[in-house]
Amino acid sequence: MVLDLGAVSFMDSSGLGTLVAASTKARSMGRRLLLYRPTPEAVHTMETAQLTGFFPILDDEEDLLALLPD
Repeated sequence: MVLDLGAVSFMDSSGLGTLVAASTKARSMGRRLLLYRPTPEAVHTMETAQLTGFFPILDDEEDLLALLPD
């Protein structure tokens, strides 16, 4: 599952909680949640909560396409 965060101008703990829950659900289904093009604001919130390593974060479309199944 890919979530494009390119238009996120604000993220708080509720938003992070939603991302963690979605990632946990995806993992329970043998999938993963990929965050695509997060804004500096979103990245800052994830860094503050020490969650940047929790999510695969991709900024490049080629990298994203390489991870997606055919």
